[in-house]
Amino acid sequence: MRNHPKVLLFLLCIISLSAAAQTAELDKGDKAFEIFDFQEALFFYETANEAQPGDPNITRRIANTYRRMGQTTMAAEWYQKTLGLDASNSQDMLSYAEILKNLQQYDEAIEWYEMYSKMKPSDMRAKSHLKDKQYYRDLYADTARYEMKRFKINNENPVLGITLFQDEKFLVSAVQLEKSKAGVEINPYLDVFLCELDENNELKNPIRLDENVNSAFHDGPAYFCFADQTLYITRTNMKGKKPKFNKNGNAILKIFESKYENGKWSEAKEMKFNDEGFSNGQACLSKDGQTMYFFSDRDGGFGGTDLYVCYKSGNGWSAPINLGQNVNTEGNEQFPFLGEDGYLYFASNGHAGLGGMDVFSSEQIGEVWQSPLNLGAPINSSNDDFSIVYDKESDNGFFCSNRGGRGDDDMFFYKHISIKNMIIAGTIKANVPNISLAGERIKITKVNSGEVSYQTLDEFENFEFSGNPGDMIEIVMMDAEYFDPNAPVISFHVASPIVDPFVNLGEQSVELKKLPTRDGQLSLMKGSGLAAAKATLPAGDPSKFGELDQINTNASANANDESQLNLAKKKTTDTSNEKLKAEYEAKIKEADKLFTDKKYKESLSAYQEASALMPDETYPKNMAEKCSTSIASKAEKAYADKIAAADKLFEQEKWGEAKAAYKGAIQINPGDNYPLNQMTAIDGKVKQAAAEKLQKKFDDKVEEADKLFALRKYGEAKTAYKAASAMKPDNATVLNKLDNLENILNPKKKEAADAKAKLPSEFDTALPIVDLVAMSLDNVIFEYNKAFINEEDKPRLDQLFKLMQDNPNTKLLIRAHCDSRGSMAYNQSLSMSRAMAVQGYLMQKGVKRERIKTEWFGEQRPLNGCIDDVPCEEDQYEVNRRAEFKLVAQ
Repeated sequence: MRNHPKVLLFLLCIISLSAAAQTAELDKGDKAFEIFDFQEALFFYETANEAQPGDPNITRRIANTYRRMGQTTMAAEWYQKTLGLDASNSQDMLSYAEILKNLQQYDEAIEWYEMYSKMKPSDMRAKSHLKDKQYYRDLYADTARYEMKRFKINNENPVLGITLFQDEKFLVSAVQLEKSKAGVEINPYLDVFLCELDENNELKNPIRLDENVNSAFHDGPAYFCFADQTLYITRTNMKGKKPKFNKNGNAILKIFESKYENGKWSEAKEMKFNDEGFSNGQACLSKDGQTMYFFSDRDGGFGGTDLYVCYKSGNGWSAPINLGQNVNTEGNEQFPFLGEDGYLYFASNGHAGLGGMDVFSSEQIGEVWQSPLNLGAPINSSNDDFSIVYDKESDNGFFCSNRGGRGDDDMFFYKHISIKNMIIAGTIKANVPNISLAGERIKITKVNSGEVSYQTLDEFENFEFSGNPGDMIEIVMMDAEYFDPNAPVISFHVASPIVDPFVNLGEQSVELKKLPTRDGQLSLMKGSGLAAAKATLPAGDPSKFGELDQINTNASANANDESQLNLAKKKTTDTSNEKLKAEYEAKIKEADKLFTDKKYKESLSAYQEASALMPDETYPKNMAEKCSTSIASKAEKAYADKIAAADKLFEQEKWGEAKAAYKGAIQINPGDNYPLNQMTAIDGKVKQAAAEKLQKKFDDKVEEADKLFALRKYGEAKTAYKAASAMKPDNATVLNKLDNLENILNPKKKEAADAKAKLPSEFDTALPIVDLVAMSLDNVIFEYNKAFINEEDKPRLDQLFKLMQDNPNTKLLIRAHCDSRGSMAYNQSLSMSRAMAVQGYLMQKGVKRERIKTEWFGEQRPLNGCIDDVPCEEDQYEVNRRAEFKLVAQ
């Protein structure tokens, strides 16, 4: 049958009109997306998808829109559809992996990072996640290392930052932090508010700063520098009433500064290094006000936004320097904060984390910022966590997160719980394929104390040992025949204080000096040594043992060829790139001028920048050494003057000023212990004074509460006892009084709780598969008021882990308890922490979360008569501080 020409023409017109309509819908959606009207964009994209289902260019737009709206479940569904239609787009893989992290589907996320890494092998975002595929277990392993709470002052509007201010006050960057009056339109822009912190660590009395700080648009986050009494404010770059955008569609940010003098703020002025073409924002400064850290998306970085540093130079600042690839990734690094502990804290979505932006810390050794440490849960979550501030003196910390609650971004309070040591684990592999280092001995040296220990790598080439705060640790291989005993495989510095009880250093590579001969000790992968391998070969065929030597020869030749090729390419590039040479010569000229003017710090920075432009040139390196020598000479006199001033303040008992002066001296000469000893003495005196002051306040509050109780004013007495308990949370007398009050005020509540505790739980009714009682593996005991696993109990938990490995179709029931000291509510929380501590330990070993079921009963299920108001011996209390186990069918 012939096709009629008119019918064909009609069909072509229909198809053409349909395609035009689809394009029009997509254009409308794209325009709505560009102005952040995501609901409108979604409408047009879904309309286009109905007309043309199965087009990955449309499903990708829908997925991206849901991601920007924060609807992670829907975003995951549409990314999955997109990748099913077109698996060639690496950005889809990365976006899907990140969304899966938000949904806490970490194992699936790792699979997509692996696929993304095959397409983008140099991308650090994938590498950091694949370095240790079980990294998230470590981050969730011990959530009890922080006390944390959400501030009550949070509302439905976002809070993006907090900074310390004078007289124990704080400046908070938020949208409408004050209570809005009925009928008054809420200002949608960030403003800076002055707040106070009360005795319960709650922010109160927000007051918006005046128009010199707060403009008609976004103002914040902000950082207050005590050294120069200046507030550094991040603002959106506005043209009229509209923000200016960069080439990626992001609003351009700038840094402004406002001086605080005689109780008033000066008009905020724009900083000179701002630019119309890229963002600078979220500045923070060192305590002496001489060093500034901030984020920028300027050209030449590693990713979206990177962290930079610049130094005070006269009335201005030096050229910004990128902090380098250890800190910055292809993703976004933002919200820097330099703590008094010397660590740089920041938020990133490029390093391995729990989802969204996580908070990290990095230590500077020499001039280099080291690979960052993820602070872990509960500070980090599967959502965005950022804008951390830590006050070492009070041990109070603050951060923001959009993990859900009253608003988009809320503000949280945290405190560290002291951690005595850190478990350090990792894997060491040879740099040659098919060689296993299982069974090889390693030497672990704690450099600062000289303590030495030895270990043997296990069957998986893993090691694990314990470190103390401040330890500088080096690991070398023991077999000098195959390894260089003077070249550490791993160097690691344990933080002080420790903020993470477990760190997995991931896989480290060690270079073989030579490959093993027939009689060598190193083992073939999946074998038990070359001697065993030799026995498996046919008689008279020794040539097979030469294959490994050939591998090494070929690898060396290839590496040498590649090195020569890269060197040739580099020389060609250096010769031909006249623009680079001109930049280099201009930078050298600038550096020489600064050196002549004896501005050694600024000239050092300039020479380092010149050296970065042309690394093979020796002149800037030599001049940088001269700058360092000149700086050191000036530093000696500055150090002596600083110590003399600090000693005088110490004699006058001006502890705060003296400590600040000693800290300044440490920055000049970190190697002298004298200022450290003086600071320790100051801490002791301050702690003693603070303890005496706290004891007086505590005694007064308890006396007040006792009087109210005697007058039967139970509600007021409860409030007073709670205030006393906040000062001394471990005081058993006050906790018992609170328990008694709770029973008086809510007798039915206690009866209900007791009745519930008596009901049989899954732990009571489940039949064990293995008799743990007979094996003495049925429980562990905790110290009073603690939720940490004791060292002597870890071998028993290791046996329990082995049992679970040997019996994969089982699950573990954990039931945790407390003794009767402390309030019922507190003990309920403490028993939960104990159950989580056991769960976390086993998860670190590799037990999946779904194979563990936890219960906790506080003080409600004692094994003896040690209940409230019954005095007992310590060993009688101890038996009730337990976590019990049952291994049952899954």
